[in-house]
Amino acid sequence: MDFDDQQKGRELAISLMDEGADVILPVAGPVGLGAAAAIQERGNAYVIGVDSDWVLTSPEYSSITLTSVMKKMDATTMAVIESVIDGTFTGGVVVGTLENGGVDIAPWHDLSNLISAELQAELDQIKEDIIAGRIVLQ
Repeated sequence: MDFDDQQKGRELAISLMDEGADVILPVAGPVGLGAAAAIQERGNAYVIGVDSDWVLTSPEYSSITLTSVMKKMDATTMAVIESVIDGTFTGGVVVGTLENGGVDIAPWHDLSNLISAELQAELDQIKEDIIAGRIVLQ
């Protein structure tokens, strides 16, 4: 897959919308921007951004960005720096998790009216359950 080909992202999003998709999560780097453009043109779906908060990094799509799945590399990098400073650094692989703040979902921003209090409470509980180990991810 070419992670820079926005036209392919556009074509795939159009195909998914033609099949009835109303939310698309284009996990393909910049290809996702092509998907967002197609969604914005059609106006009949929402996008979930990837890697960063798309409302902040691609504000031209804020009206169709439901949320974003974020890699919070700043948090994991800071944790490594702090471990070096306090003498606990051991090296190895650092994996961002909900527990260590290395991943998260972005705020709902302008589309918060689409998320009921009940749904937000359910999402908060799922996050808590993942962190506590009551929901085990494979």
